[in-house]
Amino acid sequence: MYSCVSAKKYETLNNRYEYIVRTRVADTTRLSLESERHIQERDSIAIKYNRQVNSYLQLKNDSATLAQNYYKNKRMLDDLFEKYDQLDKSYKQLSASLSSEDVSIAQNVSQKEKDLLIQEQKVLAQQANNDKLAASLQEREIKMLAFESSMRKMEKSVGDLKKKLEKSVLSSKDTAVTIEQRMTKLAIVFPESYGFASNTTNLSPQGVDLLKKIASILKVQPEYTITPTSLLIQSGGKDMVGEELSKSRIWYVAETLKKEGVTFSRISVSIKYQTAFAEQTKKTEKQPRTPLIEISIQPKLDSVFQMLQAD
Repeated sequence: MYSCVSAKKYETLNNRYEYIVRTRVADTTRLSLESERHIQERDSIAIKYNRQVNSYLQLKNDSATLAQNYYKNKRMLDDLFEKYDQLDKSYKQLSASLSSEDVSIAQNVSQKEKDLLIQEQKVLAQQANNDKLAASLQEREIKMLAFESSMRKMEKSVGDLKKKLEKSVLSSKDTAVTIEQRMTKLAIVFPESYGFASNTTNLSPQGVDLLKKIASILKVQPEYTITPTSLLIQSGGKDMVGEELSKSRIWYVAETLKKEGVTFSRISVSIKYQTAFAEQTKKTEKQPRTPLIEISIQPKLDSVFQMLQAD
């Protein structure tokens, strides 16, 4: 009787375990698919953004060329007006001295009239072209100013967010967490003491508390995207953090942010490999090892386009 009851309990526990495993696998697969979709969407917007930036740079170069052409054509136009005035003066002088008997002078005057008409047509054509160049130059300058204004607004917005994060995250004087602003992007670097226990997905209590503080601010900032990054490195010739372990760790960070209220569609995970941090091999054993977690925060790129359109 006793062995029969134990077998039932075992079967119940085993079924529950298999259910949990299946659920976990299904959730991981779903999250992976969602993350891949988010990454594709992010890459697509990033391509559009890069095109916009390249267009801006090309616009700036073209504007400089147009400015040169504008002043060059203006000088040419002034010269043409001067020649026109000289021809007109010569024509009036010839007309005043013309007599009915002087056929050669009459022929000369006729030719001068033709030359004067041709010169006048050139002047008008050159003036029209110059006006067109001036209008194009002004339009390009307006677009450049609008783009630069939008970028300044975005940098200020990111700077304000940095101050909020610093006020919440860097409240302790002895914290080793760093928050860096790289133009329109923020990077929160976790020190080693805030990371995972060796060869596990167990995040330190300090790290969990830090994630909660970050989430409390970012969950009410829907215009920003968040990219938790796991750094896959070789440190001092020791064992390298495995890729599967890095994936599990960074998924844990993403799920924690989601659990704390950050919309999952704003999160995309990333893994950076050793080649991206080669300079770390130059450090001595006494120097800090490369952190295993970094969270990047930047405005959604579609908000960049909205700013440009608004300006």
